[in-house]
Amino acid sequence: MTKFLAPAFGITAATWLTAYVCRMPLVNASGQATVLSMLVVIFLGGFFTARYSNKGLFAAIAAGAFSGILNILIVASMIHDYTNTHSKEFVPAAAIWIAGSSLTNTFIAGLGGLLGRFFPSSRRSRIHWLQVLAVILAATTFPLITAGGLVTAFRVGLAVPDWPQSYGYNMFLFPLSLMQKTEGNFYEHAHRLLATLVGLTAFAIAITFRSSRFSVFAWVIFAAVCLQGILGGTRVTEQSITLAISHGILAQIVFAAIAVFAAITSQREGGRGGDRETGRKSSLGLPVSLSPCPPSPPLLPTASSPAPSSSRSFSNSSSAPFSATSTHSYFYILLPQHS
Repeated sequence: MTKFLAPAFGITAATWLTAYVCRMPLVNASGQATVLSMLVVIFLGGFFTARYSNKGLFAAIAAGAFSGILNILIVASMIHDYTNTHSKEFVPAAAIWIAGSSLTNTFIAGLGGLLGRFFPSSRRSRIHWLQVLAVILAATTFPLITAGGLVTAFRVGLAVPDWPQSYGYNMFLFPLSLMQKTEGNFYEHAHRLLATLVGLTAFAIAITFRSSRFSVFAWVIFAAVCLQGILGGTRVTEQSITLAISHGILAQIVFAAIAVFAAITSQREGGRGGDRETGRKSSLGLPVSLSPCPPSPPLLPTASSPAPSSSRSFSNSSSAPFSATSTHSYFYILLPQHS
């Protein structure tokens, strides 16, 4: 399941961030350019999913379909504008938009997967998608905090005065036209939507890690993310500076905890592909080889270890503790350079 769940959340996060950047008041790209950019991201997501997953094209299609369902949370913002412009009933129009989102994502990701299956990575069997999902959570949380920083920088924390609704609308049905009416509406409401995606990703982490020794940590992170969301919403309803400060501080703590979680779950002892000497490898399928350092030379010469000859430089000594010939590390990124 995680072989398509992790790529699905990765595709969704990349798609949402692309839309966020394109529609930022500072960028203000056209609707056509925004949609085209989102489709390109979905295509690339399908390509890399098929390239690095053992399931190939099937994983790309499944990831695209699930991503399409998640994307409904932002696509729904266009339903009200569509029904008002075309005088359509809300329920039939919503059904069309929801089906269209899922099918479009599935089709575009499938096209990318169709291409990606012809370029399979030789390391696809080493990738552990459960840990990839943890990395995706961390990678999604960072731009969320950045978005929150923009809310604070532009002093628009109270631009949308109610919570969990947005101007009386369901948060996911808040019309796009109203969202982009003012800079404050955009930054504050987009921040809420990104927080929802982080919460869903954290919940997926907690569920998928339920049989892992990191299960408790995963649930603690999910609870912390929920608490952070409630704290942010209460800050709006109570208009409290104290809650605003607490919300900002807790955000850093939660992100640090998520980063630690992603780091510790990416290490597994032993296993195929690990280092021959230490038996260590990354659970993401990223081998990390740290060959042991030789003992450092004694500070003072002894009978068993005479002082080094002055004719030999320390950098050329075979006993130098940090000699390039005696200590080395190999770090492989998630997407290997060679396949």
